[in-house]
Amino acid sequence: MSVARKLEELARLVPGVGGHHDRESWREVDRLVRLRLTAGLEQIRLEIEELQRRLAERREFTLLPVLGRVAAKVEKVANLAKFGARGYRGLFDRHPLDQGALARLCAFDERLLDHLRGVEAVSATLLAGPSGAAVGDEIQAFEEAVDALERRFLSRTDLLGPASG
Repeated sequence: MSVARKLEELARLVPGVGGHHDRESWREVDRLVRLRLTAGLEQIRLEIEELQRRLAERREFTLLPVLGRVAAKVEKVANLAKFGARGYRGLFDRHPLDQGALARLCAFDERLLDHLRGVEAVSATLLAGPSGAAVGDEIQAFEEAVDALERRFLSRTDLLGPASG
């Protein structure tokens, strides 16, 4: 499969992106991938805060500290996505375009969005309303999913190399 085709597939994962093939459009894809990550994580953080509010209203305070810690982790990863090293810039500043590096980054970003969907699925279980003995397992699974997404995103800079930033 061609690099352009893979990028088109990645672009389709982000609402509002067409299948353009110029350098600027791929910079836009990078921005929109980051925006999708940031928006998804911000939504999860807001839902955690809403859960904290509901628990506090019911005077169930035992989970508030751990939920606060989890919300802070989610916010940290969202900020990494929002403010971290830019993806396609270094690849597109080179002439000629490095098709292999672009293909690797495209595949990486597809998997990164898959990881986000996994975090969203795990958070849905937790945010449905933690109760009983399983809540510790739910929180641990959620934290592990967020930590894995963070590690995955941080490894993106290894893929980008010194030309990005």
